Amino acid sequence: MGSRQCWADPTVTELEDISIILETTLGLIEIAIYARAAPRSAAAFLSYIESGSFAAGGAFYRVVRGAENDHGTPPIDVVQGGSLSPSNVFSEIDHEPTSETGLRHLDGTVSLARKDGGRAIGAAFFICVGAQPVLDVGGGRVNDGKGFAAFGKVTNGMSVIRQIYNSATSPFAATPYRRGQMLDPMIRILNAMRLDHV
Repeated sequence: MGSRQCWADPTVTELEDISIILETTLGLIEIAIYARAAPRSAAAFLSYIESGSFAAGGAFYRVVRGAENDHGTPPIDVVQGGSLSPSNVFSEIDHEPTSETGLRHLDGTVSLARKDGGRAIGAAFFICVGAQPVLDVGGGRVNDGKGFAAFGKVTNGMSVIRQIYNSATSPFAATPYRRGQMLDPMIRILNAMRLDHV
């Protein structure tokens, strides 16, 4: 059950809910992964924990502050992190909407970033700062109305998330959409592990 192949397989449906820890340069973040409610998204994210990809080259690298640097609508407040190495990115998965999982984007909710066309990869995730209902199905943040794929929640360490949220950002970015959102410096992920492996 702990193999990379198992966690990378989006067809896994017998996962129990799991706790993981992200050790960052600002402190520890504990996350409950709702693997029974969101098996595809959970499996994709956990593949990066099991493979060591986050620990080998992961960081929190982006913060969206709705009132300050958000270039989308409706505005949101989130911090984004994940693997920084393209060679450590696994297969994309089908979107797992909140209408299917029953989960919601509340304060501390962990969710997968989406690519064009709606597919997602476990390499890029974000954490809500405050409730963000516009990220649920029908919430309006994305044009197709399908929202984002919530799959977990911070259970300890929201103070670290808020430190990241309030950290300095660069005025520069590779695209205008991300202008003013990229953390400078990034907050490195030093280790990432399942709690039962600690």
